[in-house]
Amino acid sequence: MPSILGISKKHGWEMNSLCVPRKPGEAMGAICKLVNETDPNDSIVINVEYNVLDNLLKSKWNKDGDVPKEGGYSHFPGNINTLVFRIPAYIDSLSKTSGVIPEFVNPKYANETRTLFKSPTRLECMMQDYPKLLMGDKEKVGFVMMPTWFCFSPAKNDRDAALALYKKNMP
Repeated sequence: MPSILGISKKHGWEMNSLCVPRKPGEAMGAICKLVNETDPNDSIVINVEYNVLDNLLKSKWNKDGDVPKEGGYSHFPGNINTLVFRIPAYIDSLSKTSGVIPEFVNPKYANETRTLFKSPTRLECMMQDYPKLLMGDKEKVGFVMMPTWFCFSPAKNDRDAALALYKKNMP
């Protein structure tokens, strides 16, 4: 049974992410619905970071990973880190957790074998991980899809990296 089934578009949300269409392999997180393999009633709609997305998809969704659908875009919308919270639920979560978001290490590798770091690795926490705090309301996380031209312009690349992406027809 696949553990990635699609995306929640339910109303009555506690948190909403602003998304844009993303191309497979694009260096931006993707909103996914992750489903517990042993309990299909246990799921979460959450951002999956781009550096782990393809391997996750290959192991649980499609052997070819992040493949394009008709039109060339990924099946999984790109997260642009613009979040909307329902304030009463947000206050309740902050009260229960004292505002602590789970931490993780997010290494950036300089090579395919992942033996050389591109930059120093640090301990991080992300607001996109907020759905983990919703305690039983995880199913009330959704997204709004906007056209890429309306709200997304990557600006985190150096000139050489930007040129290499341009040559691959990537933003």
